[in-house]
Amino acid sequence: MKIVFYYLVFMLFIVSMIYSKPIIIDHNAIQKFESIPEVVLPDLAKLRVMFRHASVGTTINNALDCLQGTRNFPAECKNYPQYKYDRRNIKCQARGNSGWYGKVDDFVAEVENQLNDFDIFSFKYCYLDGLDGLQEPCGADFKSIHKAWDYLREKMEYLEKKYYNKVFVWWTIPLTQVGQLCTDSLNKLIRNYVRLNNKILFDIADMQCYDEAGNYQVNSNGWEIAYKPFCGEQQPGAQACHPNWTGSIRIAKAFWWMVYQINKTELEIADQSKDIDNLTIVLKSDNSIKIKCNPSEIHKSDIKIYDMLGKVIKINSGNELKSDFDEIQINDLNLSEGVYFLIINSAKTPIRKKFIVLK
Repeated sequence: MKIVFYYLVFMLFIVSMIYSKPIIIDHNAIQKFESIPEVVLPDLAKLRVMFRHASVGTTINNALDCLQGTRNFPAECKNYPQYKYDRRNIKCQARGNSGWYGKVDDFVAEVENQLNDFDIFSFKYCYLDGLDGLQEPCGADFKSIHKAWDYLREKMEYLEKKYYNKVFVWWTIPLTQVGQLCTDSLNKLIRNYVRLNNKILFDIADMQCYDEAGNYQVNSNGWEIAYKPFCGEQQPGAQACHPNWTGSIRIAKAFWWMVYQINKTELEIADQSKDIDNLTIVLKSDNSIKIKCNPSEIHKSDIKIYDMLGKVIKINSGNELKSDFDEIQINDLNLSEGVYFLIINSAKTPIRKKFIVLK
């Protein structure tokens, strides 16, 4: 029992360490793309990702195709083996520009419309939404900025709480080549909140404001500006930065690193246990699951169910288990569609099993 107890404490420590830290995907992620282990790529390809976007997102979508090796232009796309970085489950959905509030509302509606189709959800604002004095929320005072930020935060929190078994990714606003007070202010609010509340952030603005050597680009006001050689527009005073191919490929590589980091939590939990073939999991209509397994000594073990990010969804100690010979039943579950992870802390080597809930 001491072995089981100490292992349980260790597992709780690992999970809490993983789950209590934000995942920040910034310019440092671009070079890390090459270090994604090839052995995990088939698992990453299975993750279903929604990305709602407009024009800047279209360049990212094209770059993901390039990394997948399914584009003929530019020539560098031929350097990537076809479907090694298989993005066919990463769906970039063109949304258009409906303003700050319209884009939040669109995301909430489409998450709920397509909830069963995806594991990971995100949407991106456009540089237009951060242009000073152009529209909400970038009026003449900071009151409108904070009002807009509150709306985004409240809606994202609503989704995270209601659909706790899904993954939600926050984004910063893309930059212009001259810098904007509104963009800078909103991005600081987003970054601070993500870090303090252990969220996942795809920091596209950070990727745009660092050059090849890692030098930080700001204007005379200290506001972040897009590094021009990574932009498709090069006019003086350009109020945009649609990434060119170099900029797009950089962002797409960081996107893959994000997917890897989201999946990595599951892998780190799995490293502490061994897989088992003679175990089946049956989801029953009464929101319970039945586990069929040999050997029977697992009946005396603790069982935990984790979601994709390593969050504990259910704990059943040995004395709570309802067992009948080689079967164990766990009641009072209400699992939405998604990927889950079962850990059985047996007296021997802990057992793991990944399972998918489809309704």
